[in-house]
Amino acid sequence: MLNPTHPVTAPLTVETAMRRAYAHWRAGQAAQTELLCLRILRVSPQQPGAMHLLGIMAHAYGFLDRAVGYLEAATRQPQAPAVFHSNLAEMYR
Repeated sequence: MLNPTHPVTAPLTVETAMRRAYAHWRAGQAAQTELLCLRILRVSPQQPGAMHLLGIMAHAYGFLDRAVGYLEAATRQPQAPAVFHSNLAEMYR
């Protein structure tokens, strides 16, 4: 029998980790956001959502070259949403 005070948790999926990363970012928790995105990229190196979010963060903190690099990498992925391309275009502008 499982001990109810020690719940079993399922492994963290990339999708769940991305939702958590965006939640951390919206809550102003940049350090947690960055760590989670980097953790995602260790498991899924071409994950466009993690690259996009790292790019948005870099831009917010004034690191334009780093931001553009992350967004360029994110937009090279076939499943990259249009908003990633739009954000990259805005950074170029």
